[in-house]
Amino acid sequence: MKPTQFTFWFAVCSFSCLLTPEATTVESRSISPKYFAVLRSGDVGKLREAVDHGSSANARDALGNTPLMHAAVYGDLSCMRLLLDRGAEANATNAAGATALMRAAVDDQKVALLLERGADANARSGLGNTALMLAARPWNSHRAVKLLLSHGANARATNEFGATALMAAAAGGDETSVRLLMEHGADPNARPGTGHSDFILGGGRSALMWAAYRGDVVILKLLLDAGADVNAEASLGTPLSQAAWADHTAAARLLIERGAKPNQTAHRDGYTPLHWAASTEDKDTALVKLLLEHGADPNLGGGENVDAFMGTLQTPLMLAKRRGETPILTALMAAGATNETPDKIRAPMPPSRIVPEKLDTATLRSAISQALPPLQETSLESKQAFVRHASRQDCVSCHQQFLPLAAIGLAKRQHVAVNTEAEQALVKMVHDGELRNIEADWQALFHPEPAHTKGYSLFGCAAEDLPANDYTDSWVHHLCAIQGKDGQWFNNLPRPPIQTGDIGATALAVHALQRYPLPGRKAEFAKRVDRARRWLWTANPQNNEGRVYQILGLAWAGETAGKLKPLAKALLAQQRADGGWAQLPGTKSDAYATGQAVYAFHVGAGMANSHPAIERGRRFLLQTQLENGTWYVHRRAFPFQPTMDSGFPHGRDSWISAAATSWAVLALSLPEDSKVVALKQ
Repeated sequence: MKPTQFTFWFAVCSFSCLLTPEATTVESRSISPKYFAVLRSGDVGKLREAVDHGSSANARDALGNTPLMHAAVYGDLSCMRLLLDRGAEANATNAAGATALMRAAVDDQKVALLLERGADANARSGLGNTALMLAARPWNSHRAVKLLLSHGANARATNEFGATALMAAAAGGDETSVRLLMEHGADPNARPGTGHSDFILGGGRSALMWAAYRGDVVILKLLLDAGADVNAEASLGTPLSQAAWADHTAAARLLIERGAKPNQTAHRDGYTPLHWAASTEDKDTALVKLLLEHGADPNLGGGENVDAFMGTLQTPLMLAKRRGETPILTALMAAGATNETPDKIRAPMPPSRIVPEKLDTATLRSAISQALPPLQETSLESKQAFVRHASRQDCVSCHQQFLPLAAIGLAKRQHVAVNTEAEQALVKMVHDGELRNIEADWQALFHPEPAHTKGYSLFGCAAEDLPANDYTDSWVHHLCAIQGKDGQWFNNLPRPPIQTGDIGATALAVHALQRYPLPGRKAEFAKRVDRARRWLWTANPQNNEGRVYQILGLAWAGETAGKLKPLAKALLAQQRADGGWAQLPGTKSDAYATGQAVYAFHVGAGMANSHPAIERGRRFLLQTQLENGTWYVHRRAFPFQPTMDSGFPHGRDSWISAAATSWAVLALSLPEDSKVVALKQ
């Protein structure tokens, strides 16, 4: 039955019923802060000294974690072996039902050690995860997967949200793991549940959909040859729609050859693959033309169940026009696309104001001071509105919380007054995490958009100069588990401009690993950053977001400003006559793109604030700031979440306008010394 209304509720569940299984008996001795600091350091010498002086190998922290569990994520084999030799229980569980084997699942050598010491390969956490599911998630998972399967791990097991190890392996991209799992009976047609919590922690995609979204033709063929249904839906659509989400023409061609239906409308979003292909930020027309050649209807309306569209059916032509005059638009019109209801954009006009010829500190501070109150208000009010909404969301987001937190942090360095009470409430909100469930990150499997969410959260924390804590540790652990085979991190949801592509996801993940490292995994983190650095040099950005984050990501990875000059020059060439930058070639200059560009020039490319390009960009921002202190930007992303009052001006454009206002504040708050910002962040 078709639903009457569509929302991908990014509701945040407490999952309390899933986090309180009967734990192994807790010893009387607890893990002290000093003992934990030793465990977190990953220093086996200090750990030996602590145990020799009475620290128990079976002590517990407040969440029931044991030293062995901590050593599995913070230390190396020598730390784990020491604790096991001193009597650590290999199968002890914490309050969430997690074991040391689950913590160590991403490292095949640690998995081997624990299995040798009797760890249960089929233990399930309160979330329903097994070590095999978690082991299958990284790009190079096959050694750990093979070990666990050889010890009887169940390849067909599902967690509480319907996710399987095969889905994890397809998402990670390890062909050998996919083969191994299917040889041991994994079901290629398993699908996660369709509820909101299933989407959040179940991935929302079948194994075939993950392979299509990654554009992995090899794994696609493996799954199709094993009998995977080419047209089977899950929460996020069909395999062909997933190939269209990510502009993977080769994957789409294979799926069509195997029987995928180009005009199949997904029950939840009401879109065909052509709707998604027309929404691309890429100028390549190959995918759109492929779908049209195979009968895709260019005039089919979609999105009837999406409440944010308010009953207006969306056509591929409408979606393409939001990106400006592009080759995609031309291809659609050549194929007969005519059905269009133009967007009604009533952009507010900024007041006529005189900007000083020389941008002085007082002028900049005045603009920042006007922008901060609405940002601070929305950072708190939007959360309350989400909770009050029928969806009962408890959402902490990039656009209303993480970016405003970064803007507040940088503005304070310019001695601009902030509401400290509201600031501390926001800091606590971000610290508690967008899921308020630390286990969902220690058990790194699925998340709707992990790289951008964790990345922007830590970007905000770094701007506030907040120290590492248990949550930040779990976030970077999660990021490590999901790095791609070529060194990149993936964008899992196409929600431009904030979630546009893999370049931004990779840059933010690099920043997170550099700013919030785990001391005992220093060498591993360095290798991950280097792999990301090499991938970023090969990336070909298609929009302002990509160009900005290519510069920032490489700078955060350690590249010098001198090496980044060609990239800075390419971004500089995109500056408009009005002094601003546009998100896409066919759109107008706006505060989002301009704020990002100025920030990238200063922080990434090391350009002084007195550089003419930065001066002109800042002047554009000052001239386009509205009377209420905000900047306006029109939305173009698919509304995965229901529209609701965020406490920020601009109605249905409030989320992207809040993000744009944050970037404008960041650009206006930059100190003269770019090195200060680079080191801090």
